[in-house]
Amino acid sequence: MFSSCSPVGDVRALTAGLFCRDLAARGATYGEAVAYWWYYNRPARMDADNNGIPCETVYSTATVNAFWFS
Repeated sequence: MFSSCSPVGDVRALTAGLFCRDLAARGATYGEAVAYWWYYNRPARMDADNNGIPCETVYSTATVNAFWFS
């Protein structure tokens, strides 16, 4: 889950403190954004409503739902 062939590469190599919008701007998939969120101990700045599902305001509802509920 941590590595990828996207422009982001290995999320563990990214700087701590990024926001969902930063990851999306770098071309991260939603799965990579979730991996980053987990790797950096689920920072609250990435889960605005604190429901355990990060980046809902940046990635499409369909993408988020497909990841968590499919």
